[in-house]
Amino acid sequence: MERIIDLKEHWKSSILHDSLDQNGRDFLGACVRRLADNDRIDRIHVLCYENSTKQHLTSRCDKLNKITFHDFTKDPLGWEGTGGRNVNTNLETFLRDNHHSSPCEKHVVIVFDCLEMLLLNRPVAFTCRTIHNLSHNKFHSGIDECRVLALMHDLHDDATINAVDHVFSTVFRIRPSPWPSHTHCCHTTLKKLSGKVIKTIEHFSISEVNEIIGIATEESIAAIKNTVDVANLKSAKPTDPMANLTFNLKLTENEKTARSQVKLPYMHDTKIQEVTLHRSVGDGKIFYQPDEVDDFDEDDPDDDLDI
Repeated sequence: MERIIDLKEHWKSSILHDSLDQNGRDFLGACVRRLADNDRIDRIHVLCYENSTKQHLTSRCDKLNKITFHDFTKDPLGWEGTGGRNVNTNLETFLRDNHHSSPCEKHVVIVFDCLEMLLLNRPVAFTCRTIHNLSHNKFHSGIDECRVLALMHDLHDDATINAVDHVFSTVFRIRPSPWPSHTHCCHTTLKKLSGKVIKTIEHFSISEVNEIIGIATEESIAAIKNTVDVANLKSAKPTDPMANLTFNLKLTENEKTARSQVKLPYMHDTKIQEVTLHRSVGDGKIFYQPDEVDDFDEDDPDDDLDI
């Protein structure tokens, strides 16, 4: 993620997906500030469709003079008929007329804040074609390289999201970080020119002045957590399960002696055992008293057998 924002990885267009759980506007502002501080970028055009407040995107930016804001929020749908900037404005013609090209402004970044007004009020194909033409510098001959950075909210179906993602070479998905040491989690998908796709998961935080701080990969945080858990396990003292109980589980010596003298039901009494062993043989007799309903037969059942 950091290499992409610092332009150490080649990309033509990047889209930032946020969610209801984690707003991505602070991350977009941090990216704009970082691009403005990069000497390789000469001009940044911010197309404000949702929020026209400059400070919200570039808090304490040192090179604010490199950023040009274009407000599309006054009449976004063109209902007032004033002919101002709205969703029907041809962005290629608009940027061509508003980009005052100079010999030192050859590398340009176009920032969409955000794509919702275009996607909800114009066909998806129109938005995708506009992004493609802008990222491939088909609107101004005096620009050597043009990049597109856009913010997109979680308001669309899967078909729209997949169509838009297909146009962008880099996809950021911002979610809340499960680690208490970080606030944001970024799932990055980078589609390189060679066709290779690189996916990473990184955790970071954003300071009050829109700076990305504390970037760490998923693997490094998990390794640190495992190391801390092992250290805590080794340093932890074994706990006594019988400590701090409201009742006593231990026996005194007198209680142990009394317990050993108790005769349990399944244990033989010595006196009864001696009487049983010395009892004379033949004293036992069986008496049977027939019931009135018994059918007593005196005949031998084996008389018909030749035995």
